[in-house]
Formats: sequence, structure tokens, C-alpha cells
Amino acid sequence: MVFKGALRAVKNVTNGYSDAEAKVRSATNSENVIPSGAQMHELAQMSYNQYAPPPPSLSPCPHRG
Repeated sequence: MVFKGALRAVKNVTNGYSDAEAKVRSATNSENVIPSGAQMHELAQMSYNQYAPPPPSLSPCPHRG
């Protein structure tokens, strides 16, 4: 489990994902664990702006094969 997290962190850096994109990847990974309430709250706070569309960094991640 620790290895997967470390590998994901390396991929986030090498692929140039922003902090928001890395958090989306973490929340939507294919493991059998659902994202925590804190993770979902943080993503909701980053994506909410009453007067503007969501930032492009919160767009869906490309398909991971």
C-alpha cells in the first residue's frame, strides 16, 4: 500500500500534475477504499466559486491504463 502511494506521488511529479489534480487522482484511484470526508470536502472547497466555472485543474483526469 505504501509502495502504491509513493509510485502515485512520483507519477504526479513526472506528469506535471498540479496539487489539485493530484488530489483528484488520489480521491478517484481504483483502490477499494472510498475517499475520506476530509478529501471530498477539500475538493469541494477548491472547486466552489459562485461566480466562475471550476478551474481547469479540477477537470477529469485522462484515462489511466
